[in-house]
Amino acid sequence: MSTDPPGASSPPGTPSGPNGVGPSLSEGGERSGAGASLSMAGEAGLPSLSEGGVGEGAALPGAAGVVATNVVLVTGISGSGKSVALHALEDAGFFCVDNLPPELLRDFLRLEGERTDRRIAIAVDVRSAGSLPHLLPLLEQLRSEGVAVQTIFLDATTGALVRRFSETRRAHPLAERGALVEAIELERQLLAELRELSTVIDTSQLRPLTGRDAPVAAYLAAQPEVAEMLAQIESFLRRWLPAFEADQRSYLTVAIGCTGGQHRSVWFAERLAEAFGARAATLVRHRELDLTP
Repeated sequence: MSTDPPGASSPPGTPSGPNGVGPSLSEGGERSGAGASLSMAGEAGLPSLSEGGVGEGAALPGAAGVVATNVVLVTGISGSGKSVALHALEDAGFFCVDNLPPELLRDFLRLEGERTDRRIAIAVDVRSAGSLPHLLPLLEQLRSEGVAVQTIFLDATTGALVRRFSETRRAHPLAERGALVEAIELERQLLAELRELSTVIDTSQLRPLTGRDAPVAAYLAAQPEVAEMLAQIESFLRRWLPAFEADQRSYLTVAIGCTGGQHRSVWFAERLAEAFGARAATLVRHRELDLTP
């Protein structure tokens, strides 16, 4: 049974860039935790993914009569949320490719145009640093041929990036060349020109939502399986609490678990505390949230 909440809502931000793409609801930040899907909310969002949000493609040279699919190019600073952005685009119906070498972009679009008219999202970052000088001329050429390519650049403050790398314990792609802060600044230099030609979205203020937050709580409360499970747990406790009390036990521990310990288990514990708080003193402890700095 899957009851994970969907991508968290992000209040509209103000992205800037030549593409003129406005923000919409998305999640942000790198995914973390033991397989948990992290809902993000904050001051930024992804571009609109509605059918009209991305223009129609045009025929690629060498593929007469074949129409190129819609293309969103996702790039940005490492740790700014590109992986989560790709997952959000995939959920919106895009076919996503991570770290496609720029040299393969044209051939890939031609192949996709021959197969289907599905929308495409491609992530390009500093891992392809050696190919970046070829990317900008290629994008200009594709646009001049009528191919609809929108470039989205995700960014964040250096402080926010350092905190995220510290929390996830992942290595920066350029970390072998120096300290983390130095690697981030080097990456900014390598991607500076691409940033200037993209719609920029700042993800610095994105924060994780938990089962205590209204969007997550509303989502879980609307799931029939969740309501049924909560009712069954409450019924079980109400049936056996009198026998537990008759045995002169001084306290009872009810433990609820879920993947990540951030959403479902938190929500269940809060609802059970509300249900039984009037009967006895109730202490709620969220193990994973208590470990969050």
